[in-house]
Amino acid sequence: MNDAIQKIRQFIAAGHEKPVVFSDTDDLLESGLVDSLRFVELVMLIAELSNREIAMDAIDIENFRTVENIWLTYFSSGPATAAFASIPPRTNDVQESP
Repeated sequence: MNDAIQKIRQFIAAGHEKPVVFSDTDDLLESGLVDSLRFVELVMLIAELSNREIAMDAIDIENFRTVENIWLTYFSSGPATAAFASIPPRTNDVQESP
């Protein structure tokens, strides 16, 4: 599952012209890391990686606000804190210049 989360992080980062830094608890929607167009693509990616069908008309937006929420909703099968703690940190992040 660590590979799935890495792919999700890469997808989020790839949506920007300049490199961005974000944590797994940053609000992806409020911060603009994922806009409305990329949101649909993100949902499709999560469905593919988790091998689950995600009905667009039944989405709970809270499940997609953070990478951590995505992990807990679609990839975790054990206690939340233990499962998420096992995910390795991102690498090669560079903060976006103003």
